[in-house]
Order: sequence, then structure tokens, then C-alpha cells
Amino acid sequence: MTQTTMTVGRQNAAAALQRWPDRFSPLAQVFHWVTAPLMICVLVLGWYMRAVPHDLPARQGWYDLHEATGVLILAITAVRLGWRWLNPPPSMPGHLGAIEQWGAILSHIGLYAVLLVMPISGYLLAMAKGHSLNFFWLFTVPQFVPSNADLAKAAQTVHVFGQYGVVGLIVLHVLATGWHVAVRRDGVLNRMLPPQDGGR
Repeated sequence: MTQTTMTVGRQNAAAALQRWPDRFSPLAQVFHWVTAPLMICVLVLGWYMRAVPHDLPARQGWYDLHEATGVLILAITAVRLGWRWLNPPPSMPGHLGAIEQWGAILSHIGLYAVLLVMPISGYLLAMAKGHSLNFFWLFTVPQFVPSNADLAKAAQTVHVFGQYGVVGLIVLHVLATGWHVAVRRDGVLNRMLPPQDGGR
């Protein structure tokens, strides 16, 4: 990335903040609302594929779909983090207390962590077991990791236990959103939505 590109990116970020000072940028919102259903999808696929009988021919197809979705999430997260660096999010709402602000910060760090750790551990698991990884049957993901039983075991441990972190963080995120929408009614969700009725 050149210095000129970085400068232009930061200029665009400044312009976006002037237009929507209290909201995430439009592209950040797209990243969020695309990633959210993909996370649910990859979880459901992961649970379902393990319940499919081993002798069913379609079982591998569910594994392929789960793995491809994970790779897609990883790619989106990488771009999303780059965009976030060039386009800083808006400041926390002033009415939130210190505990709420730190809770939001830590939960977002946790979400980004699982968005990286889970796909990476899944990739390592597949590669270390010597399996090919197809991206929605369009192409095969390059194998940068050789077969390794110990690595496969470690990656599987991280991947299996990491799913509980994913579920916990999603539930926490949804409950916090419900709290702000239904109880406090403080407009926090609007930060991740486009302006309504021509307003901010």
C-alpha cells in the first residue's frame, strides 16, 4: 500500500466522519451485516455436518461448504480490519458509562479475535490432516501447511473449543443490542444502520 493510497484513504475517512459523525461508514456497515449471517451459517453447518452419517456421500459436501464459508469470513475480516484502520469508527456515545464502553470494546476485540482464530484454525486443521480445501468448488485454496498430526490435533482443539467463544460472544452481542433497542432506546443500533428519512 503506497503513501498516496493511505493518504487518500484517510481523507475519505475524514469526509465520511463529517457526513456521518455518529455512525459507522457505509462499507463498515456492509461488512457487519454480511459477516453476521455468515457466522450463523458457518456455525450451523459445523454442527450439522458432524451429525451427518459417515457413509452418506453428501457428507463431504457439507464439510466443503463449512470450510469455504470460513475462508470467506477470514477474507472479509482481513479487508474489514484494513478498512477500519483507514476509516476509524465513530467515538463511543457520550451517554454510555465507563463499564459499558469497556464492555463494548472488549466484546468487539473478542469478536474480531474469533473471526480470525476460527477460520485460521480450521484451515490449519484441514491442511495438517492432508485435506484439500475447495472455495465453493471454484478453486482449491493453496496448501501452505504440510501434513502434521500434532498440528492437526492442536488446531482441532482450538477450533472445537473456540466455537463456544463464538456462540457466547454472539449471544452477548445480541443481548446488548436488545438492551439498547428495547430497554434503553438510546439509538446505539443506529450507528450500524444507514440514516433514516434523510436524517442522520
